[in-house]
Amino acid sequence: MSRRLSLQLKNSSKQKPKVKFTDELIFLESIKDNDIDCVRNMLRRASANIDLNKINDTGLTALHQAVLENSVDLVNILIENKADLNILDEDHWTPLHAAASMGYHEISKILLENGADVNCLTAENERPIDLVDQDDFPLISLLLNYMNLNSSSNDSTNSSDENEPDNSDLYRKIVLNILRNYDDNDQIFQEIEKLGDQKFVNSFKFQKSLCIAICEASINKNDLDKQELRKRLGLLLKYSDRTIDYELNLIDSVYDFIRNSEVSTDMFKKIITIFNELKLITNNAYQIWRSKEKNLDKKKFGFNLKN
Repeated sequence: MSRRLSLQLKNSSKQKPKVKFTDELIFLESIKDNDIDCVRNMLRRASANIDLNKINDTGLTALHQAVLENSVDLVNILIENKADLNILDEDHWTPLHAAASMGYHEISKILLENGADVNCLTAENERPIDLVDQDDFPLISLLLNYMNLNSSSNDSTNSSDENEPDNSDLYRKIVLNILRNYDDNDQIFQEIEKLGDQKFVNSFKFQKSLCIAICEASINKNDLDKQELRKRLGLLLKYSDRTIDYELNLIDSVYDFIRNSEVSTDMFKKIITIFNELKLITNNAYQIWRSKEKNLDKKKFGFNLKN
């Protein structure tokens, strides 16, 4: 046998070196595959070299990946093992941003219950609630409720409004959805009170959203359903504090609704008159409001209400 052939035979008999994957790579692949047993076992193994909060090659942490996989079990496991709930991925999104944008209600709730920051901003100054589908009212309500719980407490009901983000349009959409799904005012009260505490539902911002939603729900193609409006205004009567400021806020709300919708300006007087009949607005408050507003059409706004 030639020496060359002998060397070739020896080399061919040698085993090829095995490729060894790192613990972190195996761990992240297990997350992607939703392999719960493997993930749990690796986290239990003391020798495993895993950084839960490391950003991988795709710009995500393990928790971000678990959220995108919509795996409730993996999210719970990672939280139990102290994964950072507010860590930013490569795009400056938290896991809650990812869950909200995907419409994952249960995972969003789990993250919030365990301390995720509901007001954390992306590089584009977006909160998780800003990424939710605008028709996903249950998820919007969930996020708003936590935003209200986390808002700075203040002894005055309305003085903290200026420091809070303006979520008026979101509130309006949620309340409008409630109004369209429930006929009984008691049921509507119950749904509204799920959105926040008494301080919140008495805030001027929420009252404005409620007022506009009631007006919107009572008008169909520029026709006012007076019976529906009177019925729904019972919601405002429950929260009314009978102050001038409260009345001015209601008038502002009706005016903003008329101004920002396709409803005829003539509808303003019809709506305000019903508010007045139910003693939600006095003539005194209306005249104060009218004196403060500039450039109002005197023919359409220069009227008196009952005292």
